[in-house]
Amino acid sequence: MEDTVHRAGSCALVGAPNAGKSSLLNQLIGKHLCAVSPKPQTTRNHIRGVANWPDRMQVVFVDTPGAQDGGSPLRKFMRQQVETATADADVVALIIDATKTLKKPEVTLPNMLIILNKIDALKSKSQLLPKMEEVHSWGLGAAIPISAKTGDGIEQLVSTIEGLLPVGPPMFPPDITTDRGDSFLASELIREQAFLQLNGEIPYETAVVVEAWEDFDNGDIKLSASILVERKSQKAIVIGRQGSRIREIGTLAREAISKLFGCTVHLKLHVRVVDKWSSSTRKMQELGYDR
Repeated sequence: MEDTVHRAGSCALVGAPNAGKSSLLNQLIGKHLCAVSPKPQTTRNHIRGVANWPDRMQVVFVDTPGAQDGGSPLRKFMRQQVETATADADVVALIIDATKTLKKPEVTLPNMLIILNKIDALKSKSQLLPKMEEVHSWGLGAAIPISAKTGDGIEQLVSTIEGLLPVGPPMFPPDITTDRGDSFLASELIREQAFLQLNGEIPYETAVVVEAWEDFDNGDIKLSASILVERKSQKAIVIGRQGSRIREIGTLAREAISKLFGCTVHLKLHVRVVDKWSSSTRKMQELGYDR
């Protein structure tokens, strides 16, 4: 009897802002690793999530920021994150929002898959076939229809990726799900709740920094984090009347972090003003945007 062939490699998730890349990575990994919100460009750093199918395959999925224009240090950093991820990937999965007007990608790669996401949000199932036919007319291969939200089509996507990966042993131990540290993951969940709770009121140039972390013998975690904004007026919005908004952000972020790490979390949030941090390469590096 021949040994089972094991495959291992990386798959970069790329596409326009809000196409569902982060939601897809969370679905594939089975954990909430990436911040997800309706606000464009929620993802800034590339985040690697490791998914295992024992004795069959290990895939390192890389979530990347949405396509970026502009010359600010933050925008340049995000473009660099995408370029690095695609250059190193065995497979590039282009995620397209099926509810939007389709546009043929300007740059194509030989190892690129076209994925039509959010099929659950189409008004009618009859809308899907014309969209798949349009993608096929691009000459880049057939589109894979999925819903990162419900999990529909994920099995077909995984099988397709498997056929494109090289044969090889796992690159990471089976208990590793991401290359990011706990502080980074916690900061992502706090920033997600800030975006969700404040929606259009909070500026794009908002960051979260975990400033203190303590592990207790009983398994509890205590952390202190700051939400960074660029103006005093923005600080008042985040805090809310009598601190109501920051309390709500803290409550929901604490629940999300507790669920991720499987323990009780004690979270203390602050709001700090860091003038024009997103326009300063030095300040960005100080805040951890240097990977």
